[in-house]
Amino acid sequence: MPNSKPHTIKKYISPLYMDKLRGRMLVLPKQKTTTKTDFLIVYGLNSTIEKWSSLAYELRKYGNVTMPDLPGMGGMQSFYKLEEYPTIDNYADYLAAFIKLKFRRKKIVIIGMSFGFVVVTRMLQKYPDIVQKVELLFNVSGFSHNQDMKISNRKKKQLRVYSYTFSHITSSKLYRSVAFDEAMFPLIFKRGDKNYKEMSPIEKRKVLKNDIKIYKKNDTRTHMFVLNQLVKLDNTKIKIDLPVWNLVSENDEYLSNENVRKNLELIYKKSRDIKLKKTRHQVSPYNMTEEFIADLMPYKLKSLLNRQNNKK
Repeated sequence: MPNSKPHTIKKYISPLYMDKLRGRMLVLPKQKTTTKTDFLIVYGLNSTIEKWSSLAYELRKYGNVTMPDLPGMGGMQSFYKLEEYPTIDNYADYLAAFIKLKFRRKKIVIIGMSFGFVVVTRMLQKYPDIVQKVELLFNVSGFSHNQDMKISNRKKKQLRVYSYTFSHITSSKLYRSVAFDEAMFPLIFKRGDKNYKEMSPIEKRKVLKNDIKIYKKNDTRTHMFVLNQLVKLDNTKIKIDLPVWNLVSENDEYLSNENVRKNLELIYKKSRDIKLKKTRHQVSPYNMTEEFIADLMPYKLKSLLNRQNNKK
């Protein structure tokens, strides 16, 4: 079952106006008066606030949770509206401005998910003053270097050409009209997970419609431009005086855990692993069962969060 509280989540979503761009943010108040942690979740490509709201609900047991849209993602207006490109540096500047505005003197726990972690890393490299605000940092399926990807150099070159081709205004509209058609979507975005294959045709159609809805909430031109940057990414050049907790999926279809680990150690003061039962990198809303969210919150992670609250 997807997010178990879809009717409740709406009341915690508010408008977000940042750098003349209009989007949304989720602000969930803590569940217990005794908890004092402030969480910031930075989600990745082709996501929405609604998609990860179940995780936010789980985290509110340990404190307040904030999850903003990023420009061109989750329905927020893109950097192109400002006549700027969606570079990783621009995302880093945006996130730094959001943190300074929203959290001011507060300490925070940051959870960077996939591309969200790429942005968090670049932000901490550009804004060392924010490093002092971070109590704990978690990487969920994120990476630091293009060599972390499980694809050959030849495939990366092909991906660069592909993403560059569709990162222009006209070609991105064409791609969007074709790729997000119900007949074409399953062919372009193939599924390898067993649960999906075992679904009935009616269930598959529901999942398909939900996935297309999420993809349409994200700006295709932005997605392609970002993808082009990721296949040549190198975030390892600047050190960050902060430890990171690396939440590891054993069978991530996109990332090499060994390479991710090595590159995190080049950047961060210390990198420590927390193993997850979750096996896939790309997750659909239909996966957001209570069991899946529980897998994202293993005992070691819960212990860390409890200890963090006890410190205060």
